[in-house]
Amino acid sequence: PSAAPDAVPPYGRALKSVGDSLLLIEPVTRLEVKAGDRAELYCRIQGTPPIAASWVKQKKQISNGTKTAVETTDVGSKLVIQDVQGDDSGCYTLFVHDRTGSIQHQIGRA
Repeated sequence: PSAAPDAVPPYGRALKSVGDSLLLIEPVTRLEVKAGDRAELYCRIQGTPPIAASWVKQKKQISNGTKTAVETTDVGSKLVIQDVQGDDSGCYTLFVHDRTGSIQHQIGRA
């Protein structure tokens, strides 16, 4: 089963954290790709380094593997999923924290 073509994410929003300066800028809220394609979820981060982030699906942390890759820098975090299939659909949560606080953002549907 294939999904609809790429959905356009809303831009221009910033999600403020519980802390003083941590923000997610232009976070993707939904992404649809065709089966077999590559999906890339990216959120820009504004915060106080060092910044730590993790991606979670169904209460399980996603790590680097043959199908998935996670990369986080002081300016953003990216999750790449190769060869997207039906079981890759669902809700992904990005957890980010720095010295000033923490924030989380959901992508997809719950």
